[in-house]
Amino acid sequence: MNKSKKASKSQKSVVNLVQALYVKGTIKEIKEKIAIIKEVLTDSCWRTLELGKLEHVRVELRDLIKHLKDDANGQTFNVDIEDFIEYVGETESLFSVKTYKQRVIDYLIENSWNPVIQKIRNLEPITRADTVELEKVLWNELGTREEYNKFTFNTLAGGNVAAFIRSIVGLDKQAAEKRFSQFLSDNQLNSQQQEYLKTIINYVNENGDITTDVLINESPFDSYDWQEVFGDNVAFISKYVNTLHSVIVAR
Repeated sequence: MNKSKKASKSQKSVVNLVQALYVKGTIKEIKEKIAIIKEVLTDSCWRTLELGKLEHVRVELRDLIKHLKDDANGQTFNVDIEDFIEYVGETESLFSVKTYKQRVIDYLIENSWNPVIQKIRNLEPITRADTVELEKVLWNELGTREEYNKFTFNTLAGGNVAAFIRSIVGLDKQAAEKRFSQFLSDNQLNSQQQEYLKTIINYVNENGDITTDVLINESPFDSYDWQEVFGDNVAFISKYVNTLHSVIVAR
């Protein structure tokens, strides 16, 4: 493999790794490094790449990789940034047309405080006007409806643009847990209940949406003993899942 191709492959690996960290940005350790994570995901970072900067990225992010070990898609990350440093002088040839996903992620990073995106992260109901705004961005400004459909084909998010956005930015963990606690009479979760709830939240973070059918028919939910773990509160699981789904269905 020639140098420019090897460098391009290494760059893609680094970007994929950092994107995976970004979508887990609610984790405290990752949140503390979010500034450098966002920087690495911008074009300008790679256009002005220097050895010192790349080494700084490696040192800053190396201890965060442990948070990717339980990635729901079964991905593994084994990136040798030092190998990439050898080819840093040839980065000029690395930039090609960005993929649709890369354009979307760039937009979400640069517009992370957009009110609609914040609604999606914080489990606040969205309106039809919010959906129209997202459709305009995703289908016109960042690409085409065809690109969107191709990227979301056979996914749970499908035609729901808010679910698609949520599959990238994820839920705010505290908001998700607070919403569930509102259903409980004692507002307290034991360790097993917390683990079950974490699985639901992780599923939504990866897929953008969830329904009661998923709880019945898909692993690992179909093997859970909901009644034993939640007792008299078991009915609230369905209510909670319906809430997670309904807040991204425009009214």
